[in-house]
Amino acid sequence: MKVALVHDYLNQKGGAERVFLALTELFPTSPVFTSIYFSEKTYAGFQKRKIRTTFAQKIPGIDKSYRLLFFLYPPAFSTLGDFSGADVVISSSSTFAKWITPRPDICHICYCHSPTRFLYDYDRYMAQFQLGFGSKTIVRALTRFLQYWDQQAANRVHYFIANSRFTAQKIKEHYRKDAIVIYPPVDTKIFRPGGQKEDYYLVVSRFLNYKRIDLAIEAFRASHRRLVIVGEGPDEKRLKRLATGLNVDFAGPVSTEKLVSLYQSARALILPGEEDFGMVPVEAGACGTPTIAYRRGGAMETVIEGKTGIFFDQGTPASLADAVSRFELLKFSPDALIAHARQFDITIFRQKILDAVHDFCRTFGSQTVK
Repeated sequence: MKVALVHDYLNQKGGAERVFLALTELFPTSPVFTSIYFSEKTYAGFQKRKIRTTFAQKIPGIDKSYRLLFFLYPPAFSTLGDFSGADVVISSSSTFAKWITPRPDICHICYCHSPTRFLYDYDRYMAQFQLGFGSKTIVRALTRFLQYWDQQAANRVHYFIANSRFTAQKIKEHYRKDAIVIYPPVDTKIFRPGGQKEDYYLVVSRFLNYKRIDLAIEAFRASHRRLVIVGEGPDEKRLKRLATGLNVDFAGPVSTEKLVSLYQSARALILPGEEDFGMVPVEAGACGTPTIAYRRGGAMETVIEGKTGIFFDQGTPASLADAVSRFELLKFSPDALIAHARQFDITIFRQKILDAVHDFCRTFGSQTVK
């Protein structure tokens, strides 16, 4: 079985890129396609592969403006050809990788991290951009146009795999298709317990408005507690201004080794926003650290209240600050945290992906013959 692999873009370090890296390792001889690729900005593991990009790669400044040039990606992915020579194409997508156009006799499986956020959750996602009235009007019109074509592209996908039950529900709502759930992988050989606990709380996230890192900063404003924030992104300047004078440290992007150390030493991970899945609570749990999470989205599937963490119910600094105070009165078993995290281990992900691909291709082949 010949497999081709496609991802939205490879120019950042996020959960979707971790999943796609695991897919490339699972299919080590498969061709890899994406819209743009900047090796220094994403995981080093991709440097082992030949990455085939689209015309978007040649646009000056695309590495910094790739989000604002979103309207280029649908035509860019359509130029990747019909994937002749492949038996199955696996697209890894939260935006436009699923817009590829394989031949009708080639099975297209989409591992969906989320239906395209800025198309279906426009106001929350686009709040990170400072757009004038005219620009907002143009972008809104474009998104409505793209929403229709995004649904048409979803219709061409033969099978969906969702990264959580929460995402599967959104696939059903927006694309009217069923999806099986295979959780993203965490390598528990790398993310493991160790070290001594220190007196700080941890946020690990890309700096995007909808991630609600600002909520975590505000929650710690009236507290003596220390907050360490790992990550980078377009919301960085605003977040640093907000944290001026507070007991908040920005660690920037860090190596995997440093991230593991930070997980191991933190009192708890803070997950302040709604995530489609959210790998960081599982990574933290594998390192023996519980999570304080917003009671929405994928966290409902990765955090077990009272066992691997606690929740706060309102998306407000006061609600999060109250949860931190409640957390400090509780004790959590590192063994329970680690055991829960192992249910998401990369070995389980690999086997479930292989089983799903074979099952889908067998079903697709029988339908094609008919």
